[in-house]
Amino acid sequence: MYRRPAPSCMAQALHEKVILYRIKNWDGLYENSRSRSVAELSWVAIPNRHDGENYSAIITHKDGAIIFAAWVLIIQVASKCQPRGTLLKDNGSAHTPESLSLKTRAPAEWFVLALKHIASNTDWLEYQELTNGCQVGDSWVSGCHQDGELLLTGMEWNGKEGGKGTAASPPRPRFEKPELVLVTAYCVKLGLPEGEGQAFLDFYESNGWRVGKNPMKDWPAAVRNWKRRFNERHSSAHQHRDPGDTIDRPAV
Repeated sequence: MYRRPAPSCMAQALHEKVILYRIKNWDGLYENSRSRSVAELSWVAIPNRHDGENYSAIITHKDGAIIFAAWVLIIQVASKCQPRGTLLKDNGSAHTPESLSLKTRAPAEWFVLALKHIASNTDWLEYQELTNGCQVGDSWVSGCHQDGELLLTGMEWNGKEGGKGTAASPPRPRFEKPELVLVTAYCVKLGLPEGEGQAFLDFYESNGWRVGKNPMKDWPAAVRNWKRRFNERHSSAHQHRDPGDTIDRPAV
């Protein structure tokens, strides 16, 4: 559980570690010409794609709905922070799961789970570990620049794939097999028969969830490829084998 040191407990705070998060590429993904002209936002633009690897890494988790709900709340909170996109409170300290819970009325456990999973399994979130009781912009703190904006721009941010700094980025997550209900729903959305969801799972379960010789990374992309093979099969009246027969079968 994350804890934020209080100014009245400076001696204890000097030994605690606080994590400051910011949303990656905030200006490019969550701002537009209208939002940039507004000093204080009462709304925020959110991308609406559901076919990317990062979204899949969240929604295929057993608690994916909770993680995604917490992510939307995190975006909303970050839209009101200064600088926008950071989880930085008005007093210059980093938001914690507890403070996010107080602000949004969602359980703190949601944010504990979401921050950890999103920072480790997507490239949507970056973080910086603040030590020595560091609070951005607070005069009682030692070892930190007192100008919050300067401290933020000078930080080395950690995150998946491309986070700046010398600290190692979190390792790529282990692929998690999708549930049948998710695969079936996606197959139906693509126009495949409902039974193709089970066929897809059976095929990749049998080959160890590999695409060719490589471990699968993005199951929705594999389903789209499955659909392409399915269409190819049914485009010829002379082909009568199962779609799996033409997908990533090892050479004999």
